[in-house]
Amino acid sequence: MRRKVIFNLSEHDATQLLALIKKELNQEDRIWEPYWNRLAHTVEQAIEHASRGDTFRYTSFFKDTPDN
Repeated sequence: MRRKVIFNLSEHDATQLLALIKKELNQEDRIWEPYWNRLAHTVEQAIEHASRGDTFRYTSFFKDTPDN
């Protein structure tokens, strides 16, 4: 069974996390590319919604989805 882990990050910390994910994407083996791309997209969406003042819904961003 998969469990969700939720992080409460400031916008600055989330942006730093996104930078690290993108760095990993550029350095990691291509087999991991779909995982890192999905994670980067998820974090980017969360940052955009938070910066607009939208109600942050963890379930809409951090849901379990199988890798392609």
